[in-house]
Amino acid sequence: MVRQPQAESDGESGDEEVNEVAAQEAALRADKSRLIHQLRVMEHDKRAYSEETERILKRQRSQIKALQKENREISTVLRLTESERNLNWDENNTMILQELVEKEDNYKQLKDEEREKIKKLDEEV
Repeated sequence: MVRQPQAESDGESGDEEVNEVAAQEAALRADKSRLIHQLRVMEHDKRAYSEETERILKRQRSQIKALQKENREISTVLRLTESERNLNWDENNTMILQELVEKEDNYKQLKDEEREKIKKLDEEV
């Protein structure tokens, strides 16, 4: 009879081990499921981040090309404005403009003088 209680004790211990193993397996399956879900979410986030990054890079490349083109145009204009021929042309144009402004001032003065003469003549008549 001594052996029977021990046998029952071993049977209960075996059931507890089976239950413990089953609980561990269930916990592991739950962890696996959670990790798989987390992996899918991370893969989706990675794809979204990659697409957004590619859009940003594309826009920046386009802006760089536009700025490089603008830089070339500005450099060309600068070279032209600094060329000896254009500097001489500008100097010549400046002198012509000064002469024209002086002539305009002279004509305005003559006009004013003639108006005064007309005014005096009108008063005399």
